[in-house]
Amino acid sequence: MADAITVSAPISGTDRTLSFETGKLAGQADGAVVARIGDTMVLVTATAARRVREGQDFFPLTVD
Repeated sequence: MADAITVSAPISGTDRTLSFETGKLAGQADGAVVARIGDTMVLVTATAARRVREGQDFFPLTVD
């Protein structure tokens, strides 16, 4: 897994901080980011096939 990266910045006009972290969770995904603000935390992941399927003329989308 890649080295962990964290980026944080205060939100102007509030006492909250927005942060993004990658490289800590979901190591089997092709990409993963955790976004945090206050007590709210969201994990976003993405995966991709290694090769294109012949004859596929649509983009399959799955949301869990």
